[in-house]
Amino acid sequence: MTTSFKQPKLNLPDSTYEKILEALAIIFSVGALLLAIFKFSSLPQEIPTHFNASGKADSFGSKMSIFIIPVIAIATCLLMVIISKTPHKFNFLNKITEENAPREYRRARFIVRVVNAMTSLLFLCITNEMIQASEMSTPSMGVFILVFCLAITIAPIIIYIFWPKSNQAD
Repeated sequence: MTTSFKQPKLNLPDSTYEKILEALAIIFSVGALLLAIFKFSSLPQEIPTHFNASGKADSFGSKMSIFIIPVIAIATCLLMVIISKTPHKFNFLNKITEENAPREYRRARFIVRVVNAMTSLLFLCITNEMIQASEMSTPSMGVFILVFCLAITIAPIIIYIFWPKSNQAD
């Protein structure tokens, strides 16, 4: 089902918080790659590449596999940065009008940037956990990652629900 109406396209400046979140997402994504590069030479030839629900490694691959997560992190981060620049193309729960567009666009952009920063941090943590697990005799991943995945799922919803009702930019 396609809609024939167009949402208003606005040129809203990024808030300070949005800039910080975007910078953090980029830092975390690049950090995952730098961590993989710096730790690569000390990795064993075979490293854990997948972990089951209890955190135990159940799949292994060559040490080149350490670069998969950072590459996905950077690609995802850049895609979300691009997406956050076009809130007028987003789907919204309510009808977007000239009056509510600034507030709704800011809220949507902020949520995308929160998800981007948290996802990038998660990728950095997973890269670190893979490196740490490769050094163990019985490779496993800590429960922290599972808790963090849950937080990434819940935090944007909470932010969305409790977003201030004002139309202020910051």
